[in-house]
Amino acid sequence: MPSKNSYQVRPAENEKIEAFANELILLLATIAFKDVPQGEAIDSLTRRGFSPKRIAELLGTTGNSVRVRRSKKKKQKKPQRNGNND
Repeated sequence: MPSKNSYQVRPAENEKIEAFANELILLLATIAFKDVPQGEAIDSLTRRGFSPKRIAELLGTTGNSVRVRRSKKKKQKKPQRNGNND
């Protein structure tokens, strides 16, 4: 009777599995955000915890574009100060 840990993934197999998973994620992102404006897609992936670099890879843009969008979004959330101390 084989033990619970009798099967180990070899490094080469692990790399293949990881590459396949990345391709699958890219395909799913392409389908999910096909007709979504880029800004909305960035916002959605940001809320789900993706890094700017990964978002850029998934959307076919640059990390800088993603960071600019995130920065603008953050500024929109900040309350405006009008200078009055009311």
